[in-house]
Amino acid sequence: MKDPERHKFLMEQARIYQELIDALERSHPGLAVSNPEGNHPYASQARQLVSYKQSLKTLLNFIAALEEDE
Repeated sequence: MKDPERHKFLMEQARIYQELIDALERSHPGLAVSNPEGNHPYASQARQLVSYKQSLKTLLNFIAALEEDE
């Protein structure tokens, strides 16, 4: 990536998403296999986990695309 500050910022964002994912998985074991659409006590956390994982994947794909353009 041509802009080291941008790369640093994007990688920090990816690290934050990964920390959020890890924290949710530690605090709610088995959450990753829970149905986020279900009506169970951890449905909200399961939806958060799916959202964080999708955001992290999108961000990492964006970073990879920027690196390919160099």
